[in-house]
Amino acid sequence: MTDDNQTSVRRQTVNRFAVATGIVAAVHAAPALAYLDPGTGSIILQGLLAGLAAVMAAGSIFWHRIKTKFAWLFPRKKSPATESGQDSED
Repeated sequence: MTDDNQTSVRRQTVNRFAVATGIVAAVHAAPALAYLDPGTGSIILQGLLAGLAAVMAAGSIFWHRIKTKFAWLFPRKKSPATESGQDSED
């Protein structure tokens, strides 16, 4: 056998074993008899809020990058005070 054939046969064997293990685990699964107390709900809520905050922070960073890439399309107009060289803080 060539190396490709051996790899293919090994991969098929591993896949069959994984499927058989999954079927056995699904058939013999017992009920967990568990419950979610208020503390568990609180942890789930905190995880969801943390995920939302992470998505918002990443969005903010990427939005800033997008804005800077397209800033040349919409140049800012200079105010009359800055054009004449005067400082507006006087």
